[in-house]
Amino acid sequence: MLLERVKSICDEKGITLKILAEKRMNITYQALYAALSGNPTIGKVKDIANALGVDYIELLEERSEVKILIEYQGETKRITETDLIKLFNEK
Repeated sequence: MLLERVKSICDEKGITLKILAEKRMNITYQALYAALSGNPTIGKVKDIANALGVDYIELLEERSEVKILIEYQGETKRITETDLIKLFNEK
């Protein structure tokens, strides 16, 4: 759950987990991945949140992704909340 949430926020901010780890946290990608995949301390969660520029609660709260299905040129397309955020950030 935490790994997916952090990946989602990284996507929204246009960075990778590797950039988050190495450039923003000064740790290895492997160390970040291990923390996100395991049971990190609240201090580590706060460090990750600070590097992302979000409140640590945002990393811990359950979020249900908004999914919209549209038909476009005869095909059904799925648009997520993340897609909409990217679109708005580009404008």
